[in-house]
Amino acid sequence: MFTAFYKEDQINFWIVDSYKSLPIEFYLAFSITLFLISLLGLSVNKQKNIIIFMLFVELMLFSLGYTSIILSIYWLSPIGQIFSLFITSIAVVESAIGLGLLINIFKLYKRIEFDNFSNLKG
Repeated sequence: MFTAFYKEDQINFWIVDSYKSLPIEFYLAFSITLFLISLLGLSVNKQKNIIIFMLFVELMLFSLGYTSIILSIYWLSPIGQIFSLFITSIAVVESAIGLGLLINIFKLYKRIEFDNFSNLKG
C-alpha cells in the first residue's frame, strides 16, 4: 500500500525495481528530448498560432513533471511527486486562462492570431 511519506522499511521495492529495468539515463533523455522538442516548436512557430503555442508550453510542463517524478522514484523521495502536482496544477490553470482568452478573441475577431492580443487592453 502506498503511504504519504516514504520510509525505508515501508517501501514496496517491487515498484522501484520495475522502474529500474531501464537505466535512469533513458528516462532523463526522453524527458530532455520532450523539452527540446517543445522549445523547437515554440521557436519555429512562424504562423503565430496560439493553439500550437499553448500545446508546446503544455509539452514543456509535462516534461518537467515527468523528470521530477522519475527523480523522486530514483531517490525514494516524495518531494518530486509533490512538485509534479504543482506543475500539473500550473498547466491546468494556464490552459483554462488561455482557452478563455482564445474564446473571447474568436468572438471579437472571428480568427485567432497573436496580433489580436494587443487589442485586449482593458
